[in-house]
Amino acid sequence: MVEIEPTATRKELLRAINHIRTAYGLGHVHGARALREMALAHSEDMLRHQYFAHTSPTGSTMAYRVERSGFVHGYSWHAGEVLAWGVGTRARAKATAAAWLKSSPHRAILLSATYHWVGIGRNCGRFLGYSHACVWTADFVFRW
Repeated sequence: MVEIEPTATRKELLRAINHIRTAYGLGHVHGARALREMALAHSEDMLRHQYFAHTSPTGSTMAYRVERSGFVHGYSWHAGEVLAWGVGTRARAKATAAAWLKSSPHRAILLSATYHWVGIGRNCGRFLGYSHACVWTADFVFRW
């Protein structure tokens, strides 16, 4: 069973991300509905098909998903994606943001001054042998 998390949980991660960005002298990223829907769908797909990767078993990549979201239609753009999963306290927003900050590739995306938009998804359910795990997807986008 896949359980879609409430909006408040995703907003909590957005606040945690922006708190970190502020601490490093960066501007906030803003939520975008199309990116949120895309991120939610990717987290749900990972739970449903029991994988943890930026590219789905069917070959869907982050770039493909961003293009299909419609958010970048008519723009030049680039994007970055960060993923996380955990159980218990490790599934919480602040713990997830802190873990990303400790990982070089995730930190580079989180602290990139380039990004202005983000879509956040978190879905929970049985995952990789854990009865109640939560999987996060955050897609950061710059378009011009």
